Amino acid sequence: MVKRFWVLVFCICLSFTTAKAQLCTGSLGDPVVKLDFGTGTASHGAALGSGITSYTYSSADFPSDGSYTIESRTNTSGTWWTTTDHTGGGYMMVVNASFSTTDYFYKNTVTGLCPGTTYEFAAWIMNLLVSRDNSPPNITFTIEDTSGTILGTYNTGDIGLSSTAVWKQYGFYFTTPSGVSTVVIRMRNNKVGAAPGNDIALDDITFRACGPTVTSVIQNESTTNLEVCEGESKPITLSGSVSSSAYTTIGYQWQTSTDGGTSWTDISGANSANYTFTSGAAGTFKYRLATADSSNISSSNCRIFSNEITIVVKSGSVAPTFITVQPTCDLPSGTINITTAANTTYSIDGVNYQISGVFSGLAGGDYNVTAKLNSGCASSPVVAHINSVAASSAVPTYSVIQPVICTNPYGTITVTSSNAEYSFDNGQTWQGSNVKTGLIPGDYLVKTRNSSLCETAAATVNIAVPPGYPPTPTVTVIQPDCIVRTGTITVTDIAAAYSFDGGTNWGTANSKNNLVAGTYQVLIKNNLGCSSLVAAEVVINPYVNSEPLPVAVSPQTFCAQDNKTLNDIAISGTNLKWYDASSSGTLLPGTTVLANGVSYYASQTLTTCESERIPVTINIQTTAAPTGNITQDFCSTQNATIGFLEAIGTAIVWYDAAANGTVLESTTPLIDGKTYYASQTLNGCASVNRLAVTVEISTPTLVVNDVADSFCDDLNDGVEIVDLLTYNSLITSDSSTQIRFYTSIAAAQNQNGSNEIVSTNTYNLHTGVTTLYARVDSNDKCYQVVKVVLTLFSNPVIPIADEVSLCENSNVSIDAGAGFDSYLWSTGETTQTVNVSAVGNYSVTVTKNNGAVICSTTHNFSVILSNKATISSVEIVDWTDNQNTITVHLDSSSLGDYEYSLDGIYYQDENVFTGLLSGTYVVNVRDKKGCGETKEIVYILNFPKFFTPNGDGYNDTWAVKLSETEFNLRTRIFDRYGKFLKEFGNTSSWDGTFNGYQLPSDDYWFEVFRENNKIYRGHFALKR
Repeated sequence: MVKRFWVLVFCICLSFTTAKAQLCTGSLGDPVVKLDFGTGTASHGAALGSGITSYTYSSADFPSDGSYTIESRTNTSGTWWTTTDHTGGGYMMVVNASFSTTDYFYKNTVTGLCPGTTYEFAAWIMNLLVSRDNSPPNITFTIEDTSGTILGTYNTGDIGLSSTAVWKQYGFYFTTPSGVSTVVIRMRNNKVGAAPGNDIALDDITFRACGPTVTSVIQNESTTNLEVCEGESKPITLSGSVSSSAYTTIGYQWQTSTDGGTSWTDISGANSANYTFTSGAAGTFKYRLATADSSNISSSNCRIFSNEITIVVKSGSVAPTFITVQPTCDLPSGTINITTAANTTYSIDGVNYQISGVFSGLAGGDYNVTAKLNSGCASSPVVAHINSVAASSAVPTYSVIQPVICTNPYGTITVTSSNAEYSFDNGQTWQGSNVKTGLIPGDYLVKTRNSSLCETAAATVNIAVPPGYPPTPTVTVIQPDCIVRTGTITVTDIAAAYSFDGGTNWGTANSKNNLVAGTYQVLIKNNLGCSSLVAAEVVINPYVNSEPLPVAVSPQTFCAQDNKTLNDIAISGTNLKWYDASSSGTLLPGTTVLANGVSYYASQTLTTCESERIPVTINIQTTAAPTGNITQDFCSTQNATIGFLEAIGTAIVWYDAAANGTVLESTTPLIDGKTYYASQTLNGCASVNRLAVTVEISTPTLVVNDVADSFCDDLNDGVEIVDLLTYNSLITSDSSTQIRFYTSIAAAQNQNGSNEIVSTNTYNLHTGVTTLYARVDSNDKCYQVVKVVLTLFSNPVIPIADEVSLCENSNVSIDAGAGFDSYLWSTGETTQTVNVSAVGNYSVTVTKNNGAVICSTTHNFSVILSNKATISSVEIVDWTDNQNTITVHLDSSSLGDYEYSLDGIYYQDENVFTGLLSGTYVVNVRDKKGCGETKEIVYILNFPKFFTPNGDGYNDTWAVKLSETEFNLRTRIFDRYGKFLKEFGNTSSWDGTFNGYQLPSDDYWFEVFRENNKIYRGHFALKR
């Protein structure tokens, strides 16, 4: 398949002096994504989750190329810097770069983003190499949409060596396009691994919102830290500002944290630039201002934050406890004694504080007692009262004259203990006389004082109630109800006179009716003229109608043509009544016809009382006919049905008549010249009138053509890209038409989207005949379907290898294959085959005439020289039971492509044979192109593990197997104690004797001296 495309590269030239040139310069939000690789006590952390990296996890301190590890400290001193993670105390990702630059070491999908918001994508990176870096790290940050389209990219450039272990932050920021809320972020290394080279550490990968600088301050304070005291209730105003108008409308949200800034909570209602609150309980409180466009402020992924403000509310002192010592006649000033505590001072005026808790010599009055800790926080004040007047414990003596009858109800008190002045109201007023007359019944507090104004304690004196007073009257009460809206009070006591207004008016009737809501004081009077000392207080309650109301929904809608009445209103109730007003008004019959926009009022009566009224507003719905074109045109190819008719309205229904008639299904075919009628329904009411639509059906007039085309498969991969749009002008000359391509005629007729070819300019045409169907929609509402027949022919395949071998002193016949229409060799020949006797580069072009298109192929190939192999040496590794090897080495004069065999039957490409037993082998080397075969006999030696010299003709002597093939091989035999027994050459053996005597069964040792100067030692068993 051949693809032709342009690559457009956008270059952004930036000038920066530090690695942070493209990082956010304003305020940042909380990370939407943060990968810090965690913490732990083990030296290595767990592997990353699936899909985060294409690198392979390793638990090694020094991972291999294309691998990574998660560790707390690097441990490859001399090669790498020894370092912890970026912030200390956690893990980092250590990467040994891959040999593939398409691998990525970090990828993540981020959701819930806000369109039109700027975000920063950043990471902390360290070049781990100390002194030499053959391939410096070079990292590209990319942000893509979910389809893979790159939305933003940033390249770090080469990250060079540093003189110390240095973490640097790299990254960039970009703005989400409209409609994009999910992106894929990726980090890829542009350099391959090397030895040494491209070894990096990564930490704290973040993706978060970026915006203008947001500043928050404490009004009337010069710093962003403030200390107040518990209980101080200090009003505090925080104020925020945004450095630029980056938002259409700025949204604000103040937040608070009580755990040192680890977690933050939105403050309800704090949605403006200023936030005022009052300090309260002790603790440390942090505040910050979040901003975003007002449409996005509710999303945590779209906010940026100001600097933090810290308010420390220091603990206040505990309210002090104390006792007071009041002034006496002997000591006319007071004292306050406070219970003291450590690190605390005390005050009785809130200004002057002292360590001592004793305040003496105090004049009469109230004192605000407070305690203040050394931190400066004072308690809430507690009031201590010192009497203004000195007092003694003495009590005056007295005599009393009590009243004897209600007609003269006054008593007299005479103080019998002499003093300067006397008081009968607990010291409120004073007089020189010791006698007080005209006292009504009750308790009196009697005091005396001397000329120095020192008062005695009070004596309680009682003036008794004289006999003859009538009691507080007993009453019965009838409260207002739905029948009688006023109340009645009746006194059950017999008396000379009765009062219902506290004695203002008297009468002889013991009952009072027609009483409105209110409170009444009821008294009675006897024949002596004495009235009740205490009135009976009676409350007449206002009447409240508590009868249940009927239940109905308001408003209610009815159709105009139905002529509904009050009886048709949906309502629940008993003994319903309808009125034309909320109170009073006219009672309406149930047959009253409902009027549009009128409210009617309903009550119900469950037992005796009629309830209040509820309103029900009536809407009379007069639905208009739908609107639309009264003549509608269609084409016969549309096969139009009722569903094709257009009318503007709600719940459209089509009929075959202007009134009544039959409802027509949407699948009913339209008939040319026929009139159809549409109604609409609003709020359950169908339109009385209907829209009349006359149908006109025409036949197609546009001339269209079938199209056929043929192609050659350039790469013979079974597919070719075709631009279907190039056939539009061949299908029709009318450029105003709409042409769409489908894979079946039914799909074209029914506009089946699942079978529509969407990528019309890059359609993949496969080998063979493909029939497509083009639907042509014209302005006359007609459509037609034409065939587009496309044929893809395979290019000729030339069966010649890229390299053709020519045996020495020979020639080779080369065949371009049968069945083609023409041949042209680079030698000028035009035959199917040619004979070549010289090495060199050749080509042949063949053609195949497919009628509509002629396909051709040119094949370039080389003729190279080959010959029979020459074996320079055979390397043997033997002296094992079954792990021996043979390696065949060829002379440099061997030019061909060879294969190897030890049995002349099974051949292999490798020149090494392994896993061989000892024995004789024939090495075969043959040219794969048939230029000859070379053979050589080789031997693999080994020694017997035992022998049995018993004269039976089997294993009677011991010698190295095949030793006769190695001329200079010599063998020495020793007993187990190292005594030399025998030495012999390559054609001899040992019979188990020494000096003519048979040696016993035992383990014997040998030394074998080989031609290659190697010495082999071992042992074997002699068995008898």
